[in-house]
Formats: sequence, C-alpha cells, structure tokens
Amino acid sequence: MSSLLDLTLAEARDGLAKREFSSLELTEAYIGSMESARSLNAYIVETPDKARDMARAADDVLVMHPGPMNRGVEIASEVADGPYSVILPQVTNGLAIRMAILKLLAGGESA
Repeated sequence: MSSLLDLTLAEARDGLAKREFSSLELTEAYIGSMESARSLNAYIVETPDKARDMARAADDVLVMHPGPMNRGVEIASEVADGPYSVILPQVTNGLAIRMAILKLLAGGESA
C-alpha cells in the first residue's frame, strides 16, 4: 500500500471503511507531516492530542437516529446507510418497545 499521505480523500474513506488502517494511523501520519510545515513560518494551530482522541473515537463510532429522518437535510444517505449505522435496528427495536409500553399503560398484561 502507498503512504497514507498519498491517498485521495475517497481512498482514505474506503480504506477506513474496509479497516485497512485505523483513523488513528491516518491521523498520526498527518501529524507527522506537520513537522515539515514548521519551517514555513506559517501560522498553524496544532492540536495533536485532540486529533488523536477524535481519531480513536472515530473507529468506534455508531451512527444512530430515532427516525423518521430527512435524508440530505438531517443526515446524509451515505452516513445513514454506511458501515457504522445502527439506525434500522434502533428504529425496529424502538417501535417494539414503544408498543409494549403502550400496551402496559393501557392495562394489558406483560409477557
């Protein structure tokens, strides 16, 4: 595989989705490349610790939404249907739970 710094945005996205490398590995590669930017005397605010924390969290992320959702407004279809989405099970389980609560509130017996 080529260097992580040589990947296009689409290649990085696909590599992360396929778990070919972690968000933390990609972040570390870019943090390392920032060392050379110091010689440019440019104004750069570095927050590598925060970037590492966010990268660690990104690999464990779950996308949730109670539904109904407005695709393209509240959430992108690519995210809603992506590998980290648990929206469908969340909506399915949420409906069953709400139905059970309503049954109990209406005086029905528990199963």
